[in-house]
Amino acid sequence: MVLMFTVLGFYIRFEDDSVESAKSARQWNVKIVSISKHKRHQDKAAAIEIWEKLDEYMRARRSNSTF
Repeated sequence: MVLMFTVLGFYIRFEDDSVESAKSARQWNVKIVSISKHKRHQDKAAAIEIWEKLDEYMRARRSNSTF
């Protein structure tokens, strides 16, 4: 999976899922984001975390062009 080492990815999982479900994702360049099935009001915090990580990634790899 060379692609997952050159781009940023996200693995979104439920907190109560088994750890085995994220085992393969840990080998890639992905950020694991956990959300709760019962505390859906916290989804906004997870979304903000994803956007912040994406912005940080884009700033680090920004060329001379603007976006």
